[in-house]
Amino acid sequence: MNKSDYDEIISILSKKLAKEIVKNEKELDKRALLLDADIAEITRKIGVETIQEVYESMIEKHVVLKKKKDL
Repeated sequence: MNKSDYDEIISILSKKLAKEIVKNEKELDKRALLLDADIAEITRKIGVETIQEVYESMIEKHVVLKKKKDL
């Protein structure tokens, strides 16, 4: 996996997430030391959802191939 292939989408998502955090969260300056942990939790959730989507796509592809093979 060439991880640099995903730099553009990471940049886009990072900017969108930052804008939402700044827009929605109150008193960010008082929580500055906790932001890293909060954002890490959010990105872990993104990772979980992403891997679920990738696995589902892989399974669907293999099911289709298996059905074609069985015909």
